[in-house]
Amino acid sequence: MSFPNFRFWEWVRLPRYDLTAGEHVLTVGYRENGAGLDKVSISNTATPPE
Repeated sequence: MSFPNFRFWEWVRLPRYDLTAGEHVLTVGYRENGAGLDKVSISNTATPPE
C-alpha cells in the first residue's frame, strides 16, 4: 500500500479489518527519517473524526 505525500494534515482511511472480540496490538512503522504520527482514530463507524 502506498500513500501520496501530504503537505497538510488530513485523515487517511485504511482498509477495513474485521476484528474478533478481545485484545489486539496495533503496530505503526515509518518509512522516512523524520516521519511523525499525530493522531490515530480507531472506530466502528464510517464517519471520520472532526
